[in-house]
Amino acid sequence: MDGFDCTVPAVRGADGTVNLGVCSTESEQAGFWWTGTGMSCAGDPALAADGHGRAVVAVIGADGGLAVVRQEEGQGLTLGDWSRV
Repeated sequence: MDGFDCTVPAVRGADGTVNLGVCSTESEQAGFWWTGTGMSCAGDPALAADGHGRAVVAVIGADGGLAVVRQEEGQGLTLGDWSRV
């Protein structure tokens, strides 16, 4: 991300929404910066990198449908809008 090697986990928070964390790779002990996405999910989110190296998150929403969001072009871990598939 932004030219830095980063670790990016995606987890289902205690409130049932997707949270993303970011930290420098091999500096995980220094802590993560966490942000909530506001998307409710029924289970754990799936996280992958697309062919351009952007983060892609997929979840089974609270309604049972599949939803996907992709990192937008530009700096940082800015996500676009969630899309129902």
